[in-house]
Amino acid sequence: MDCVLYMYVLFYRMLMGLVIGYVVYITPSLKTGESEFPMYFYGMIIAVYALHQVIIIIPILTIILTPYLAKNVALKLKVSGTFT
Repeated sequence: MDCVLYMYVLFYRMLMGLVIGYVVYITPSLKTGESEFPMYFYGMIIAVYALHQVIIIIPILTIILTPYLAKNVALKLKVSGTFT
């Protein structure tokens, strides 16, 4: 399961690389003063960073949680006989 999810998220990780590259590309055009940027630029940076972190953490969490979830499923099957 973790390999499938990792391959699914890999596309979005590469897409985020393009998004971050675009943000770097437009940064000089958003400069308003000597070294001043509008407030929405900082919000955009925080949103892109947060989305990037979520995309990175999803495969890591599946690798960590897979043994725990598999143990619980096996335990439920052993106790009840059916998976509910």
